[in-house]
Parts: sequence; structure tokens; C-alpha cells
Amino acid sequence: MKIVSVAEMQKVEKHADVNGLSYEQMMHNAGGGITNWLLSHADVHHGVVGLVGSGNNGGDTLIALTGLSQRGIRTVACLVKQRSKDALLEVYESSGGIVVDLLEINLWNH
Repeated sequence: MKIVSVAEMQKVEKHADVNGLSYEQMMHNAGGGITNWLLSHADVHHGVVGLVGSGNNGGDTLIALTGLSQRGIRTVACLVKQRSKDALLEVYESSGGIVVDLLEINLWNH
């Protein structure tokens, strides 16, 4: 495995996009890969919690959680950054996934 910087990854993604692999398809590939890896390497029968930000990595996570949820695995998406309602979030919720917006919960009042 090669570790790349943000700038290097952006360059790779831009090159892929110019050559016909859309950013959306890359996100679906990544999310599907996460789902498959978890199913093959992790004990997911108790459920899976994903931390979801506002960007594309958050999209990867939602796609992965959706794939798990569609297979009957209990999943929770914890929103850790402001994310507007989008198609990925709607598909995830319609697959039975649970969304918790951590920004709406004041954890410091206890």
C-alpha cells in the first residue's frame, strides 16, 4: 500500500476523472470496497458505526454503511460535520440506516 498526500490524491483523482472515471464512480468504488472489506475481515453482526463528515470521504462512508444495511446489518451514521440532506443520506436512511447528528447533541451538559 502506498500512502499519498492530499495533493497527490487530488492529482490521481483528477487524472482518473479526465480519463473517464467520474468522481461519483470513484466514491461508489471506495464505499463498495469498504463494505466488502468489512464483510470479509470484521465481525459486523453486532452492527457498525460510521463517522460521516461533510465531504467525499463522508460519501464513501455512507455508501459503505448503505451496503451493510442492505445486507441486514444494523448501522448508525454519526454526522460529525454539517451535512445537508443529499441523495446518499436519503438512500442510506431508506435502506434502514440510522442517522445521529452529533452536532445537535450537546455532550458537555452531563
